[in-house]
Amino acid sequence: MGTISSGVGLISGINTTDLIDQLMAIEARPRQLVEERVTQLQSQKAAFQTVNASLLSLELTGSSFLDDSVFGAMSATSSNTSVISATASTDASVGTYNFTVDRLVSSHQMISRGFADDDTNALGLDTTIRVEPAAGKLTRTVELAELNGHSGINRGEIRITDRAGETATIDLSRAITMDDVLDAINNETTIGVTATIDGDRLKITDTTGQTASNLIVADLGSTGTATSLGIAGNSGGTNEITGSNINYISVNTALSALNDGNGVRISNGANDLVITDHSNITVNVNLDGATTVGDVIDKINEAATAAGSNITASLDSDNLSLLIEDTDPFSGTQLSIAASDAKNDLGFFIEDNGNTGQLNGDRVIATMGSKLLQNLGGGTGYTTIADTGPGSVDITNRNGVTTQIDFSTARSVQDAIDLINNAGAGVTASLNNAGTGITITDTTGATTSNLIIEDVGAGDIADVLGIDTGAAGVAANSLDGGDRDVRYISTATRLEDTNAGQGVASGQFTITNSLGVSATVDLSQGNEVTLADVISEINSRGIDVTASINSAGDGLILTDTAGGALAMKVEEAGGTTAADLNILGEATGTGGDNYVDGTFERTVTIEADDTLQDVVDALNSADVGVSAAL
Repeated sequence: MGTISSGVGLISGINTTDLIDQLMAIEARPRQLVEERVTQLQSQKAAFQTVNASLLSLELTGSSFLDDSVFGAMSATSSNTSVISATASTDASVGTYNFTVDRLVSSHQMISRGFADDDTNALGLDTTIRVEPAAGKLTRTVELAELNGHSGINRGEIRITDRAGETATIDLSRAITMDDVLDAINNETTIGVTATIDGDRLKITDTTGQTASNLIVADLGSTGTATSLGIAGNSGGTNEITGSNINYISVNTALSALNDGNGVRISNGANDLVITDHSNITVNVNLDGATTVGDVIDKINEAATAAGSNITASLDSDNLSLLIEDTDPFSGTQLSIAASDAKNDLGFFIEDNGNTGQLNGDRVIATMGSKLLQNLGGGTGYTTIADTGPGSVDITNRNGVTTQIDFSTARSVQDAIDLINNAGAGVTASLNNAGTGITITDTTGATTSNLIIEDVGAGDIADVLGIDTGAAGVAANSLDGGDRDVRYISTATRLEDTNAGQGVASGQFTITNSLGVSATVDLSQGNEVTLADVISEINSRGIDVTASINSAGDGLILTDTAGGALAMKVEEAGGTTAADLNILGEATGTGGDNYVDGTFERTVTIEADDTLQDVVDALNSADVGVSAAL
């Protein structure tokens, strides 16, 4: 028979399953309310955290308003960031500024005379061609920004009236260098004047031969250009206006601008100046971190105060040198500075032998457009500046007349040239064709005597200039002193300024000494700023290879002292760092000649049977920083 099933109780017929589920739901209700409350609280917590984060951000942003400089903040934007970028300091003037590209970097070109053919006839030269950067010349380009204590000049227009009464407006608004100023004035055909450099100033000379007007140089407009060039004025009936000094230093002058751009060698950690005052108090001066002349003065004065000394440092009255004074009563101890690189670079050659209480530094910048004599000979220059100066020179012209010239006031190459030319010695002095040395030319037209030039006494200026002939002289009308190896690289030289201004790439190179022991020098950290840093890195490798500045003052030199039989070599370890430092390659010899000289002066050998094409090929294959073409 069939069966009947149902979801009710076995006897009562009640639906127990639903009943149990409903009872369980009633019991779970408090738990569900708690879970809903937890969810609600978590949502509130997240909201409070968002508000808290926003308040913290507001607090951090608002705290910056405690600094007054925030209210003076300025910003600048460039309309073409690929050409020029701009930042604005708090004292920047509000406005829109337009910049015009005045000139682009271009290569320097030289052209020879013509030849009959390019690849048939030998030139018969049998010589060398020497190539080096323009920094090796005894002249330098004067940037207008360097003048007036590195505050520069005001660019604009000036008006010049010559003595014939003719007037011209000279636009100097786009002048960058002193050469630009000279060219703008001297190329103006409306007026008869010439502009020249006269030591630390400009000189305007009337060439008309007329007297209808005074020679007048005036500012035009409100820029004050002539005034800032030091030449605004009236000749008062003479044919010349000699300007005021515009080539000087100030507390804002960068140390890197001193000594023909060789800067001041700072020892990084040691005392750079050790000064003993009249009370025998020692003042130790550490110049770490100094970047300007003002920084040096401050550090000396701070060190003196800390040591209880009464010495003070300041700019000397000529604004070309530094002065250290001791106001203590003289007790017999000589005011002095111990020997150091920084002492020499700051011009303190002369001791206080007379117990005057003053150490007068020598000038630390050359006259405009020239180089300091002390940087000749790779920086050895003349070493007898103290008290006696560079001494005197006897010049005997070819007519047999001897003139003695006192060079005690000469500090720059141009000073020496001017002293010779103004001495009436029957000779003229000028830079040689390469601009790297001095040429002396006899103007007497006689042949009675040899041309004789000799230093007198302890002085050595003729030798430094390369024109000392000895007692016998030369049987010629002219004498070329040759390349004087002016120093343009020192341990203070910044890496960005080396390699003809192209800088040094970050990277590594490997040095293998004469025993075959190698070490890698790592300049990829970005901490190396000057050649002193590079030298320190190389010398720390402990493989008996010593780095220093070479004797010509134009590059690094690596010297092997390991005493092995192999030629030392320098190889790249990725990159071009060694090549940029010009030390890539092998030593040319072993033993005492086991060194790599990184001079940036290069030579190319030309054989007697070389044709013009051979010369071109030799220059291009030598990799000396020039290209040659027919």
